[in-house]
Amino acid sequence: MLGLSHPALAQGPYRPARPDSVLNVLIGQRFRLYRDWSANQQERNALFGGQSKNDLRRIITTLERILAKDNEILAELNRLKEQETTELRRKNSDIVQRSNSYLVETSGTNEQMQRMEALVKRERERAKTAEAERERTVQIAVAAGLGLLALGWFVGRRRY
Repeated sequence: MLGLSHPALAQGPYRPARPDSVLNVLIGQRFRLYRDWSANQQERNALFGGQSKNDLRRIITTLERILAKDNEILAELNRLKEQETTELRRKNSDIVQRSNSYLVETSGTNEQMQRMEALVKRERERAKTAEAERERTVQIAVAAGLGLLALGWFVGRRRY
């Protein structure tokens, strides 16, 4: 038998955080029913100071009402849980959608970056080839200049 000493039930008047909440209203109603049950437990209207048939009927009726209220509270808790689960699924869906969008965007950026890297690599190869051609041209020009100098020296030596 639960008495007022039970810690979960003997906390004093229930003060809801949000008075407009259906759950808070139901819990307040249950608290009042419990208070009535506790008062009914104390009544002794029988002939020799015990509980009468009517006392016991009131106790049983109050317990039945407490049980019905508990079922209402459980139904409300299930409704709130379902509502929260739906909201979490929606948020999760939004997150997955954004994540997929970012992945697509990242994939496009990665492809673009790979194209840019390939372009930079081709440009480096082209610059390297152009530098090699310039070096060869300079070498040919220096060799031709040296050859002309040598030819001019030989021709000049033969004349004198």
